[in-house]
Amino acid sequence: MKTPDIIQINRIVRRNNKRDSSPASGYSIKDGLHFDEVLFVTRELDTSWFNLKNYEALKTMSVADWVWQIEIRHYSYLAAHHNPVHLRDDEENKRLLLMATELKAGITIPDNQEYPYDRHHHRADSVIKGQPFYTTSINSLASADLWRLTKNKDLLPVWDACQYAHDTVYEHDTNSDCLKTAFTPIDFHIKKNQHPYIYPLAHLVADLSATDEQIKNDFAKWLTHYRQEIGYQSPKKLFTQKDFDHWVKHGVIPYLDLFIISKIEDKKITQNKMAQLIFPNDFEIEIAGRLRQVTKPTATWLIENEIHNALSTQLTYEEVTGMKKA
Repeated sequence: MKTPDIIQINRIVRRNNKRDSSPASGYSIKDGLHFDEVLFVTRELDTSWFNLKNYEALKTMSVADWVWQIEIRHYSYLAAHHNPVHLRDDEENKRLLLMATELKAGITIPDNQEYPYDRHHHRADSVIKGQPFYTTSINSLASADLWRLTKNKDLLPVWDACQYAHDTVYEHDTNSDCLKTAFTPIDFHIKKNQHPYIYPLAHLVADLSATDEQIKNDFAKWLTHYRQEIGYQSPKKLFTQKDFDHWVKHGVIPYLDLFIISKIEDKKITQNKMAQLIFPNDFEIEIAGRLRQVTKPTATWLIENEIHNALSTQLTYEEVTGMKKA
């Protein structure tokens, strides 16, 4: 039975709780996950709680359950990374320690066990019941979504720049900075205000007077270069059991738990110690290199690219295409 505090943590995580506390340094998520040791610590991490048996369920876990396992670790990492010990108040420290307690159980369970499934069911249902041109990944901008953008207070300077561009359209002596802001893709501004969270949406304009062939070719070019510009590379193929087996084999989730908990508790744990815990039956001379070369980069990729969102979108796609075939 989960305690009320742990249930509350699940709810906070699902709401993508965004804290205002500033990080103690300018390190990115990638920098944090690539530390050899946790910095500013006073003693080693107590790992008596760690048991690989607690992760056995990962071997047969559904895609929806993988969504949750990665998602809760993503937001736990962000919470720990942006709230170092010396900046926490008592309430914040208690919240983070409860997160650590939940992660120590290995496989975490959301308070609403339908949550990982409801997410893609709702999206799939809206596609199936929507217009014939609705799809999982490409859709027209809804009026309600446009309205929400205009009400976003973080974008007020952008709208002011747009007003300026409109008012000075026939003038020669204009403010180049305002014009640059006004004609920058809106998603670049949204992405900047969303940090450290990824904003995976892009709003496009399609000229339907062009041929289908031209539009498809142009979209392929846009997609390649836009992904490069924003630094967001989603997997090129759908995830399969082979991917999950790879994550299990290389102890990616246990690694994340050890790392995140060490950050929350402000304790030290070396890569060698992590490797010994995650790969207890392998040759010691090989496990540190395996952790450094495979486990850590994979864990960084899962967190940095919010792979739980890619998995959720894949589930939606599979359900939509399956329904349409039926």
